[in-house]
Parts: sequence; C-alpha cells; structure tokens
Amino acid sequence: MNKTFRNTTPGIRGYTVVELLVSTGLIVTVAAMSASIFIKTTNFYTESISRSNVMESAKLAQEKVFDQLFAAKAVSLQWLSKNQPVLTFVVPVELPLTGGQPSYLNSMGKVNWGAVEPAGAKLDAAGSPHRVTLTVVPTGTVSEKESKLDINQDGDRLDSYQIGSLVMRTSESKDAIFLPGKVILGQNGGGAVDIDGDRILDPLFMVGGEPFTDTNKSGVHEEGETFVDTSHNGRWDGALAINLLAFVRDKDGQGHRFAYRTRVKLVHNP
Repeated sequence: MNKTFRNTTPGIRGYTVVELLVSTGLIVTVAAMSASIFIKTTNFYTESISRSNVMESAKLAQEKVFDQLFAAKAVSLQWLSKNQPVLTFVVPVELPLTGGQPSYLNSMGKVNWGAVEPAGAKLDAAGSPHRVTLTVVPTGTVSEKESKLDINQDGDRLDSYQIGSLVMRTSESKDAIFLPGKVILGQNGGGAVDIDGDRILDPLFMVGGEPFTDTNKSGVHEEGETFVDTSHNGRWDGALAINLLAFVRDKDGQGHRFAYRTRVKLVHNP
C-alpha cells in the first residue's frame, strides 16, 4: 500500500515516499556536482596563484639582473660546464673625493669601478678585487615526459634537463638566490636550450656584437683588443643576451614554462 505523509497545515499537501526519495536524490546529485565544481575551481585558483608567483619571481629576477648590468662593465664570461656560465662584472660605485665629497668619478675623471659590499662601496683594484658574479647552481633534473610538457618546443617529450637557481654575489657578500630550483640550465648531456621554438639555441648568457679578437680569452671585449668596426663609430658595439627559462610543476605534476629574454648593451666595454 502506498503510504502518504500528510501535512496538516491548510493549503499544503503532503509528499509521497517516492517524491521524497526523488527530491533527496536530486539534492544529493546537485550537492555532489557543486562540490566537484568547487574543488576544481579551488584547484584552478591555487595553481593559477602558483604560476603567477613563478612568473612574478622570474620577472623580478630579470629586472634585478638588468638593473645591475645596465651601467656595468663586463669583466669576463666563463663556463664551468656547458650549462653553468659565470658572468663577472663591476659597477660604478660612489666613493669620497679629497674633501669628502662623494662621486662616481675619481680625481682623474675616471669611473670608480667596483662593487657595493655589505660594508659599503669598494673599489675593484689589483690585489683587492671587488666584483659581482652572476651564475647558476644546479639543483636537480626534470624530464619532459614526467612534467607532461614539451619544454624546448621541438614537438616531442623525450628530453630531460638540468634545473637550478640563479645566484648573484659580490666578492664579500653571501649568495643572493633568485628562482630557487626553477631555472632550466640546459639539456642533460648537452648544452643550451631553444626557449622560443625558433630552432636556435639560447644560452643563459651570451655576448654578441661586432667580431673581436679575444686575446686573454675572457669572453668579453676589453680595451686594446682588435675588433671589426662594422658600425664605423670607432668603438666596439656589443651586447649581453640574457635568456631565462623558468619552470614549475603544479600539484598534478603538469609542467609550466615561462621565458624571459633581454639584451643589455655593453656600452662600457670599449
């Protein structure tokens, strides 16, 4: 016998057991769907925040490096390995002239090249070097297959890479680390990575410009070294290319890449 539950309030009819079961089922279904949507939305939001943080960190790292190099003079660009460059440079520092007036130029009108150490600005001199080094430190490896991402955009997911951190320091300071464990350094067993899919390798740091004879093998042009003056302006024209490829994986293991490129004209390398 079909039982009916009646509401004694006038004008409101009761509900059958079937109606109650159907209603309950609909409520449960809607709740489950809402929960699923909420979880996906929350995950998407969390992953978006994570990606945004990495993008912002990469941008800040690029800006920090650019700010340091904008007025710098490159001393050398050496490679500890195929994937580990070491860029050494000096920057203008403000030091007191006779009488105590601070200036970026010495009494001969020459730039005070050096570094800002923890104790203050120091002049780079023979026997007392005060320089800035920019390099990378390997921290591990990552594969395209595991990260579900074609990192070098060559059409497959068969490659693996060294990954590490961008590190800057002066002669007397501690390491300042940027993008810890999130910089693609290069291919395992190989070298530079094509970060923009144009089939041209993009080293982390690269000096380009007018051809010159690197007499002391420093990797950068220095005073006295001959060069081809293609611009006919009487000075060497060159630039330092910086190619950062930041990488991060979300909690599902999906990889995300962010490429940042800039060029700094080496106006103080004669």
